[in-house]
Amino acid sequence: MRILIIGWRDIMHPKAGGMELVAYEEAKYFIKWGHEVIWLTQRFKGCKRKEKIDGINIIRVGGDYSTYLMAPLYYLSHLRDKIDVLIENNIGLPYFTPFFCWKPKVVITHHLIKDMYFVEAGFPLSNICYFIENTLAPKLYWNEQFVAVSEATKKDMIVSGYNPKKISIVHNGLNHEIYKPGNTLKSKKFHLVYVGGIKKYKRIDILLDAFEKIESEVPNVHLDLIGAFDYVGGKNPYMSQVKRYRLEKKVTFHGFLSDDEKVRILQRGHIFVSASGREGWGLVILEANACGLPAVVLDLPAFRESIKDGKTGLIANSVDEFAIGIIGLLKDENKLRKMSKDAIDWSKEFNWENSARQVLKIIEDQNIEQR
Repeated sequence: MRILIIGWRDIMHPKAGGMELVAYEEAKYFIKWGHEVIWLTQRFKGCKRKEKIDGINIIRVGGDYSTYLMAPLYYLSHLRDKIDVLIENNIGLPYFTPFFCWKPKVVITHHLIKDMYFVEAGFPLSNICYFIENTLAPKLYWNEQFVAVSEATKKDMIVSGYNPKKISIVHNGLNHEIYKPGNTLKSKKFHLVYVGGIKKYKRIDILLDAFEKIESEVPNVHLDLIGAFDYVGGKNPYMSQVKRYRLEKKVTFHGFLSDDEKVRILQRGHIFVSASGREGWGLVILEANACGLPAVVLDLPAFRESIKDGKTGLIANSVDEFAIGIIGLLKDENKLRKMSKDAIDWSKEFNWENSARQVLKIIEDQNIEQR
């Protein structure tokens, strides 16, 4: 079977995140099982127009926004007779694939952006994007098969008007060869670790507010933030807040890191932290769990699925509760150690082979139905 993935970014993009990782890990299994995979996506500075990575044929056209025009044109002119099924890798704005692709398709949705458009973008772009995602897309994609990465994402989609009979749930997997406890001792200094984009809806400002409270109670603590700066020019808008709290020596923005570098920081760390305003599942939480870090987060529906509250992490309902929970764990090392072990055990329930197999079954069913 010849499978085409259409997505905003690919795994080599400097700002690639969980959405791209899911597509990449599952595509590797599709290829292992004898299928061909093409990934059509946007270009980025210094990239190759075409390259092959782990058997995946990557084709890049257009930029951040022009890709929404260039990808359909490239598909129609070069690919429409060369594929059997299409996977649309979607978060936020869709590629409107029903308009130009009549092959069997599956749309993998990680989470809807919803009100976060008004946080990330100004008028009128935020209003246009919100209308497309929550009014236009549900109608256009009514008959298409979706895969949601969590029950929370599925519920969000149903509320926005997507067809509930066409949404299946497949949880993300985990690469246990990469994400695992380290062989060295933990750092003597407590390290809190955040992994994700440095962008507004991730609410890094709230994380820093909480960290200022934590540091006042547990001075021997450090905050590591790993992720690309998803802002114009790649500038860090949070350094002024760090300086105001006089935490320059206690907070490190690492930027984008390789998997090896990221894992090294996770393995020496103690607690994964997130104050994000919207997530689809919490893949980075499972990655941190596998390295031995329980997670402390501000409450989100998706986090209630990826965290066993009180066992593999803590889910807080306020910034004060968030800070108090972390302080409590740092002051009770026996509890922290037990939660770390439970987090590792929990992470072992997830792997990419199972996720890929479930997605492939849905793809094959779509292919059979539309023959």
